[in-house]
Amino acid sequence: MSRYDLADKTAVVTGAARGLGYAIAQRLANEGARLAVVDIDSEALRRAESRLKGVAPKLLALEADVGSSTDVEKLFDSVVSEYGRVDLLVNNAALIIKRRWGTDLTDEQFDSVIRSNVRGSFLCSRAAARHMARGGGGAIVNLSSVAADRAFRGSVPYVTSKGAVEAQTRALALDLAPHRIRVNAVAPGMIGTEPWDGLSVEELERRRRLVPLGREGRPEEVAQAVAFLLSEDAAYITGQVLHLDGGMRSQFYMPEAEVPHMIAPPTTLAGDGGTEQ
Repeated sequence: MSRYDLADKTAVVTGAARGLGYAIAQRLANEGARLAVVDIDSEALRRAESRLKGVAPKLLALEADVGSSTDVEKLFDSVVSEYGRVDLLVNNAALIIKRRWGTDLTDEQFDSVIRSNVRGSFLCSRAAARHMARGGGGAIVNLSSVAADRAFRGSVPYVTSKGAVEAQTRALALDLAPHRIRVNAVAPGMIGTEPWDGLSVEELERRRRLVPLGREGRPEEVAQAVAFLLSEDAAYITGQVLHLDGGMRSQFYMPEAEVPHMIAPPTTLAGDGGTEQ
């Protein structure tokens, strides 16, 4: 596993109480960052705080609604009051609602997802960037998804929000570049977080067949990518989206829809390019 020295950095991770957010927070703590973990779920946040205490050199747990400008301003004021600066931000907090056809969505359902996933990302980026600029620069990573440019049925709000997150990433990268603030995004595909725990063997197999690499991703693999983009190893990277999807975006057809003789993988790798079928 690559290592990135973040010992002199203050990192804020939203939606950090569970899943990808927790894995990212844990990785940044392992890299030595002073950590502020944020979530709207106070009970889950306290559990995460307890687990991270033995890992993070310095830890601050803050309950906040990232869609509220008041909450966000208080959040970053608290971080600066505690640590003196903000260097890194991971916008992971997101809302996913039950899938339903777009014609059946209510205004409130659509607005709630956009408020959390798009407005929340912007509010946190704006507040963090103001502090980063005073400190000479920083880095922001937004969590996108394969859904940003590959739609799922029954997921209009989420797909819309992730497309907007990637557009926002590019736009903020341009606006913040003069302040030496880099903005990038990570777009995971199928990642084995907690909701996967209750899946049947059949459903697990069905999902894995959709991925060219044949497996779901691990939360720590997403955390590794985020740590890289936040580090000095990525100092010349901004406005980009890094896809972690096991090759899903590279394929046009699902395996079972391919021409019959191409469904089974090859048994050998021919040095001469193989034979015509």
